[in-house]
Amino acid sequence: MPVTRRRPSWWFLVASLATLVGAATGFGEQRGVWWEKRAPSIEEISGGRLHAGDKITKENVAWVKDYMPEGFYLDTLNGATWEIVPTTPGEKLVPPSLVKATNENLGKAVVKEDGTVLMSDGKPWIGGFPVPEPKTGLEVMVSRQFKTTDGHADHAKLDWVNSSGVTYKKTILGVRAINTTGRVCQDPKPYLPGYEDQLDRELILFTDPYDVKGLSVLTIVYVDQTRLPDAWGYVPVLRRVQRFSSGQRYDSVDGSDLRAGDIDTFSDPLGIWQFKLLGRKFLFSVLTGADKQAGNLPLDQEVPLINGRYARDARVELRDTYVVEATPKDPSHIYSKKVIFVDAATYWSWLGLFYDRQGKLWYSFSLWFHRLENDCGNFPSLTWVPIQNYQTGSATVAQIEYYWRNPKPDVSNKEMFTLKFIMSQGR
Repeated sequence: MPVTRRRPSWWFLVASLATLVGAATGFGEQRGVWWEKRAPSIEEISGGRLHAGDKITKENVAWVKDYMPEGFYLDTLNGATWEIVPTTPGEKLVPPSLVKATNENLGKAVVKEDGTVLMSDGKPWIGGFPVPEPKTGLEVMVSRQFKTTDGHADHAKLDWVNSSGVTYKKTILGVRAINTTGRVCQDPKPYLPGYEDQLDRELILFTDPYDVKGLSVLTIVYVDQTRLPDAWGYVPVLRRVQRFSSGQRYDSVDGSDLRAGDIDTFSDPLGIWQFKLLGRKFLFSVLTGADKQAGNLPLDQEVPLINGRYARDARVELRDTYVVEATPKDPSHIYSKKVIFVDAATYWSWLGLFYDRQGKLWYSFSLWFHRLENDCGNFPSLTWVPIQNYQTGSATVAQIEYYWRNPKPDVSNKEMFTLKFIMSQGR
């Protein structure tokens, strides 16, 4: 007969104290965790008519409309479909080094009114989410700036799609970024020596077709959130580097629906926008922990599409989400506002909805992820980035192929983010 071992009576006292301490911190549902632990079930929100594994289509989207962002709802009515997958716990998507740094540095951040994050001694932030339990839209956006650990790089194939759903142009490019401050995983930490006034350096390098091969853009993003990023481009035809005006951040890139200021849904300094937290709720998100997600294919394979613009194998899960309204301080801006959807666990913004000056929805910019393991632990890995123009019907869709994440900060990697490097990549 099996023996049942009783826990000693003191165990219950320890467990009770642990529960009280966790509740007293107000820091998530367990100590050191800032994300919600339980999403509503698909059956709950659909009245029992949908389940995990089912697909959301235009015939049944009305059952879950309240959990679909406006852009996704319009896409569904236009033929997009979404497979529902179970909600992934936050601990399976947030890199352990980010969790550790957030807990160790809790309460040390000084957040200025313009969104600049510093230590109390005036030095740059040393890593982790500065405000893991935000109460304002600005605080959400502040933590969003530190969503990665040390850097990343991907290859991408961009399809330019017209209003009939026909691809009329393709390009191949590489996207790389290296965190220069707030580093939490690989040495040197927390700063890259000599770059302490910067948040990161980003590089876009076109490799195909021949007419754009070698075209590259190097961007430097600064700690000071009142300072616009600096950007330089190398133009192979001219064999010269050209500095870009900050006023070009919202010009169309090569006639596409992509604009530099829209990358990752929002890539401007926080100080030139105003932010309002519209709410925190569970929504169908394309940031998933699924093993597969739309676009997760080698670049020599085509993603199956619906109407030439919607991925056939799209997957969504209910995720705890901050919804932030961003309004430009410049009244002449091309947008009246952006509505940005930020994951409460990872602080990745997985959707941005951009509205014209009349307040009508103009663009959506979404980033689709699945779960990846790397040297620094969990990582939401990009797979697919569609930009939809709701006023013209055109789109620009990017199929992402994982290359590397969290690069070791050796000399060769630092050299990749210099003018000397981009000049060496010309044809």
